[in-house]
Amino acid sequence: MRTVESLQSRFRERCRAVPEDRLRLQGVGTNTLLVHATADADVPHDHSENALARLPNADLIRIEHGTHVSAWTDPDSGAIQTRIADFLASSFG
Repeated sequence: MRTVESLQSRFRERCRAVPEDRLRLQGVGTNTLLVHATADADVPHDHSENALARLPNADLIRIEHGTHVSAWTDPDSGAIQTRIADFLASSFG
């Protein structure tokens, strides 16, 4: 039987094993908002930095020293969520 910890560990290993150049970003031209914490233990922050460099219409909210769920748990989560909501409203509203 698999434990939550073993599943999390496997997920982290798989995320780290994806080479940045395998992120299929070519052809994405829409406005894109990336939200990533710099201390995310689940998905490497470099993935978002790479995407930011390769997407022509991207913006990145960097959550310094945050974790994978910092958009909800960070002391500035209200401001982060407002930026996300504003982006969505301007893109789809």
